[in-house]
Amino acid sequence: MTDEFSRLITGSGQYTADLNFPGQLYGYVLRSPHAHATVKSIETEAALSQADVLAVFTASDLDHAGIGPIPCIYPVDQADGSPMASPPNNALASGRVRHVGDAVAFIVATTPAAAKYAAELIDADYDILPSVSAAHDAMLPDAPELWPEAPGNICFHFSNGDREKTEQVFRRADRIVRRRLNFPRVVANTLETRAAIAVPDGRSVTLHTQSQGSQYLRSLLINVIGCTADELHVVTPDVGGAFGIRGLPYPEQVLVIHSARVLGRPVKWVGERGPEGFLSDNHARDQFFDIELAVEETGHFSGIRMRTVANLGAKLSGYAPINSTMVHRLPGPYHFAAGYCEVTAVFTNTVQVDCYRGAGRAELVFPLERIIDAAARELEMDPAEIRRRNFASADAPLRKNCFGIEIENRDYRAGFERAVAEARWLQRSSDKPQARQNGFRKGMGMASYAVTAMGCEEHVKLTIDTRGTVSIFMGTQSSGQGHATVFEGVVADELSLHADQVRFIQGDTRKFANETMTAGSRTIPAGVPACRKAAHALLERGRSIAAALTQLEPEEITYDAGVFMSPATQAEFSLGDLVSAAVEAGLTDDGDEPSIAAEANFSPGEFTAPCGTHICEVEIDTATGQTRLVSYLSVDDIGDVAAPALAIGQIRGGVVQGLGQALLETCHYDGESGQLLTGSLMDYALPRADDTPVFTTLFMEHVASSRLHGAGEMGTIAATPAILNAVNNALSRMGADEIDAPMTTEKIWRACRST
Repeated sequence: MTDEFSRLITGSGQYTADLNFPGQLYGYVLRSPHAHATVKSIETEAALSQADVLAVFTASDLDHAGIGPIPCIYPVDQADGSPMASPPNNALASGRVRHVGDAVAFIVATTPAAAKYAAELIDADYDILPSVSAAHDAMLPDAPELWPEAPGNICFHFSNGDREKTEQVFRRADRIVRRRLNFPRVVANTLETRAAIAVPDGRSVTLHTQSQGSQYLRSLLINVIGCTADELHVVTPDVGGAFGIRGLPYPEQVLVIHSARVLGRPVKWVGERGPEGFLSDNHARDQFFDIELAVEETGHFSGIRMRTVANLGAKLSGYAPINSTMVHRLPGPYHFAAGYCEVTAVFTNTVQVDCYRGAGRAELVFPLERIIDAAARELEMDPAEIRRRNFASADAPLRKNCFGIEIENRDYRAGFERAVAEARWLQRSSDKPQARQNGFRKGMGMASYAVTAMGCEEHVKLTIDTRGTVSIFMGTQSSGQGHATVFEGVVADELSLHADQVRFIQGDTRKFANETMTAGSRTIPAGVPACRKAAHALLERGRSIAAALTQLEPEEITYDAGVFMSPATQAEFSLGDLVSAAVEAGLTDDGDEPSIAAEANFSPGEFTAPCGTHICEVEIDTATGQTRLVSYLSVDDIGDVAAPALAIGQIRGGVVQGLGQALLETCHYDGESGQLLTGSLMDYALPRADDTPVFTTLFMEHVASSRLHGAGEMGTIAATPAILNAVNNALSRMGADEIDAPMTTEKIWRACRST
């Protein structure tokens, strides 16, 4: 069994930047210093005159080579049925740059320093254009347009739900609660910066790079590069964090592949966090919500409607459209008679957005849980009680929400009541709001969620070699989640083997060709059952071969703890012996080495349906605005918990990212120049160890055979609104107005001063 965590913690991991190859060259990306400009000319002669510089590639070189744009994976249709605007997302800017950091040229030299110096010698002549960075400003009549394909900067206008019925419900409502909420733009900031190395070998190229599934990444890149699957191999070593931003192609991967093919030598690019990570890694979130809740004086919800403005950035990335149109998931665990939502997605002169932990689901739980707390304050109700009155019934295994979407039903109340009891909500939230002598105020907040996590089929291949080692091949990619620990443990248990006899193999398209990826909390719900099925298939395959070798029927062969045997003849084969005997008899399977193999698929359905309730307590220093998370309790229902220690780590890690979104993180662009003002860790605040609270992390208990659900994103999805609700609870006790995310120290200090 792989000791993956000890290896990584002790510095023995091998990441893309650690790799080097004979004859290796180095790439550097020249990026636009302007948010919006026409590229009048790019003079590369001075750079090419340097002895250490082998090539400088521009957009025209890629066009001449037939390099295509990076695709949008999930386009959406507009409300009128017409297709959305789909401008090209090219690896190098052609004719115009559209955000600070837009890639203009790629320099290849013998050393990193030589490539960087050569970039300074390139004379790029720009005609600066007006820019726009805020989503609402991009829709103004006089706003500068980024793309001719997108008049008014509109990528699409989308709607969902029954508008007429919803309007009727709102006309009859006792009260309508309204809020405009901002879900700020964030940068993922993985520990490992992006990197890519392309190594040519005749007609083929091997790309070493981070990914969330090397096979899936290759399937997208071959269409961009214009090559066959046999001409491109993708190898993913250790990955230092993914969170959604590693799932799709980046320009630099395209550039190193093209450069290696042209120059016939390995080309390596490693990004720097400040000048490149903040300016070229996919950003996320950046949505505004005008949300309205129709509620009766009894606290019962009747209708919900929301208008979203989503800032896509300058380019159309792979999943951004669908991430902003998951409005059919808005009702969460609650019952509404009617609902209607509209989404307007716009282009701005900012870095493109895409997936980030909890993508699409976090953007919906955030406004829903915020408006519910606002309704509780307006009705002077306990936030727990208003939720309790509105949970959907758990009577049937399936239910249709107010958008007509049939979803898996859960017992939302059970987990909620456990969380309320464990947190001592009634006692702690009703404490008299008297300030202590040291000037601190406390607040309690909660968030309940019921979301869909990606289902998606998983394919697993198991092999036994002549040493008796069982190898697991999967298309998903670990970036710290503990895949090897989980899957090796599952297979070892199913085959009654010692963990050292099983190994997990990932990240190499030459070894396994299944096009899956780690995304949307799908890996455990699909991967664990697939491993179990494959283990059973491997046992059947082993019995069949043992029977053929002994001239018996398969049902006459037994198996126990790595040994196939015939009770009647006393013949027995260890795993390694069985493979060796099969080799001699010509009964092994095709592969790199002699082996016995079996494969299996498993699909949990299109989606799984995790749910839960998170409750936190905060303490505010009214003199400084400093906020401290005193405690954080979560009760999550993720079905059968396959690996409790890892699930706890996933939930808590997600909570810390939600904490950052709630209190610290946001991208600030200058409204006039389009410059990113939070372009390094000097300006962009991330959570630190001393920001984390005391955790209590609980799961609802299920039988071992029950369905598995996603866990990896749930902490992030629930934490942001729970923490924001807690801070606003503390402020409301002081008579201060609500504030929005991120609830920075300055915002809270000003709110405290306003009372």
